[in-house]
Amino acid sequence: MTLRLFELPDGHDSTTTVPSETGEPTTFRTRREGRRVTVTSDDARAPWAVQVGDRVVRAEGAESVELPV
Repeated sequence: MTLRLFELPDGHDSTTTVPSETGEPTTFRTRREGRRVTVTSDDARAPWAVQVGDRVVRAEGAESVELPV
């Protein structure tokens, strides 16, 4: 699963919940501070990725990733 992010304003802070194939929810928190975007999931059980423009960062399960914007 890939979260594709577009035009997040500085100070953005949101939560997105995505159901898995089994219906279990996975929650992602997305924040932008200056020239950095951080996406965190405390309950992901499968691989996921974040895409900003042509940059992609992959994650395995519950963790945080950062991307420059």
